[in-house]
Amino acid sequence: MNELGALLDRKPQSAAISDLEGSAARRRNMEIVDKTRRSPMASIPHMAMVLGWAGVVPFAGLAYLTTVSPPETASLAVQALVSYGEIILGFMGGVQWGLEMARSEDRMRNTAGYAFSVVPALIAFAASLASPRVALWLLAGGFTGLLFYDLRRIRQGLGPNWYAALRCQLSVAVVVCLLVTTLAAT
Repeated sequence: MNELGALLDRKPQSAAISDLEGSAARRRNMEIVDKTRRSPMASIPHMAMVLGWAGVVPFAGLAYLTTVSPPETASLAVQALVSYGEIILGFMGGVQWGLEMARSEDRMRNTAGYAFSVVPALIAFAASLASPRVALWLLAGGFTGLLFYDLRRIRQGLGPNWYAALRCQLSVAVVVCLLVTTLAAT
């Protein structure tokens, strides 16, 4: 009787195959979910994302003003954008200084890392002495160069992986705003 019950409880072969396929699909879906959870984009801290994008708002707003405003207002918007860009570029260099300081004591301190962390402030200073058009180009180049430097440093283990994803998003947005302003200011 037990054998008969076991035979009756047994699923047809097609149902067993369907269960196996369903299990494999569930496993694949879980792997995708796990990868998403581990991806740098998914691991960006919420506050870092919010504050980072909040920092882009002045770039975008001022770039927009340069494209739609009368010349005198557009000129003020360009000046404000250059000033804000100088401040933020200097700040981003400070982030590199902080990452360098956070290295563990047993690792050799990288004097080049400290030296490179002041380059953005020097570019910002040069931009403050230049015409608005040249300043916009200097800032766009500064943000682009710093992005590539940051990405290299993150690959070397300085800074969390999510920082690379956030920097790419924000830097592209900032450089686009600077270039739009450069084109509008001509």
